Amino acid sequence: MKEVSFLGQRIAALEWGTPGAEPVLAVHGWLDNAASFSQLLDALDGVYPQARQQIHLIAVDLPGHGRSAWRDESQHYPVGQYVNDVLAVADELQWRSFTLLGHSLGAAISTLVAGVASDRIRKLLLIESLGPLSTAWSPSVLKVLRKPEGAEPKRSVRYFKDYEQAALARMNGLWPLSRQAADRLIERGVSVSDKGLKWSHDPRLRESTKRMTEEEVISVLAGLSMPVHLLLGDQGNIKLWPVMAQRRAVISHLQVAQLPGGHHLHLEDDTGKVADWFWQGLREGKLLVD
Repeated sequence: MKEVSFLGQRIAALEWGTPGAEPVLAVHGWLDNAASFSQLLDALDGVYPQARQQIHLIAVDLPGHGRSAWRDESQHYPVGQYVNDVLAVADELQWRSFTLLGHSLGAAISTLVAGVASDRIRKLLLIESLGPLSTAWSPSVLKVLRKPEGAEPKRSVRYFKDYEQAALARMNGLWPLSRQAADRLIERGVSVSDKGLKWSHDPRLRESTKRMTEEEVISVLAGLSMPVHLLLGDQGNIKLWPVMAQRRAVISHLQVAQLPGGHHLHLEDDTGKVADWFWQGLREGKLLVD
């Protein structure tokens, strides 16, 4: 994968495949980065060696993540703002239409992009998310993702004495990861300081932000007109969402697959099956040929 950047170098990204081929914009999850898709693309190379010639994939570091710039102090990270970022990257690439591949937060962002720019999105390939978190989530579910009511934002910086310590911390985060998955993310996810290694993401990403109502999310999902493929891990978390049944029901053309793995199943050992899901999703409707 090749390092590239957009929007005056404010958004860092990785490029894979052949320019001019089928355009795919990949959007990672919360506190992850563009390397989230590197294992999947390595597997795709192995299973479908022709894919590199038939796909042009750009995996972005969302603002505040990886090697991308942080938003200034007057701004924050509402999910809706990421929609503008994704479309701005597509505009710079001069992609009139393209497919979105998203994981977790990236899948939530992708559904919103498809909702506001439906004429530009060919397909939605979503991993472990179907729309953003909403106000329908109970406090017990949300408490790990936002600060207590009235609390000051937690912006303390955590330092690590070496790479090994950072890897162990990433492996034992909110969603446990294997060592190989943690290594992939840490490559872009840490920076060097005079106090040791530290996470490269903006600490403000952990602050609470305004959420859409569940009715608003349902309205977006119900209006999706393009093919939508959702991949779940059998040990993942979103199949337990209290709103999942209702969300799935409003997308008549939704195709759901389940494979062994957890929330980051696209980044773990048996990624060949995920690569197969991705390739077959792109081929549906004959966007790609054998």
